[in-house]
Amino acid sequence: MSILTATDIKALRKCDALAVDWYTDKDGTEVSQLRAIKRADPKEPFATDITYRIALPSRLTDYAARYTSAPRDTNRSGFALMSTSEFNEVVHTALGFLRVDDDIALRWLADNNSGTLSDAGLHSDELRLEVIRGNKRYTFVLEHRVSLDNFARLFRSSRGW
Repeated sequence: MSILTATDIKALRKCDALAVDWYTDKDGTEVSQLRAIKRADPKEPFATDITYRIALPSRLTDYAARYTSAPRDTNRSGFALMSTSEFNEVVHTALGFLRVDDDIALRWLADNNSGTLSDAGLHSDELRLEVIRGNKRYTFVLEHRVSLDNFARLFRSSRGW
C-alpha cells in the first residue's frame, strides 16, 4: 500500500479533479496512481493546470475471469476522472477523511454483473479506495459505472473490444 504524507493530503484537499490511472507503460512498468489536479484560472492567460501524483498499488477482482488477484496481463487498464468539488460528495468526503500516515490502495472490480445486466450486454465496474488507519480498514466507492464493453468502462481488458 502507500503511506500518505502531509504534502499528499494537502494536494488531495486542494485539487479540483482526481484522475486515477492503472496501466502498463511501453517498457512494461506498471503504473498505478492518483493524480490530484488543480485547474488553472481561465482568466489568467499564462496559467496551466498543475498535477500532483501519488503512486499506490492497484488490485483487481475480475468476476468475468472467476475472481482472481493474480498478476494481470499488459492489455488491461483502468481510468477514472472525478470532480472533487461539491458536485461529487462521495469523492469529496473520501478525500476529507484521509489523514497523514494512512495506508491507501486502489481496488478495481470488473464485471460485477447481475444476470439482468449480462443479458442486456452491459458491464458493471467499480473503483474503490481502500484505507488502512491503524488496525482499521475503510473502503470508499469512488466510481461505479454500468456500460457497454467499450471505452466508457472503468476497466478495460484484452477480453473485450
